[in-house]
Amino acid sequence: MATDHKIDVKIVDVSVAVSTQTTPAGFDLLAHFTLLVRPLRIVGCSLVRAPNGRLMVWTPSPEVKVARCWRDDLVKQVLREIETAKERLPV
Repeated sequence: MATDHKIDVKIVDVSVAVSTQTTPAGFDLLAHFTLLVRPLRIVGCSLVRAPNGRLMVWTPSPEVKVARCWRDDLVKQVLREIETAKERLPV
């Protein structure tokens, strides 16, 4: 997480897209998850790949925003949770 800020964030309920869905604007939906930021539970977040290749977190409402200083760290945490979820899948 960003070193200047202390916040407890957890990623739960990760659902990895079996096949990539692409929005009309060219964003690829990669996974859905719930973001826990005590005392809040933000259901319906998504990890997306922008047309330029950048990974981003979308929240379920435009009023819910991720602070710029946390964006990259949050994407890294979501990617770690996706890998953990993949490891639990039966072979």
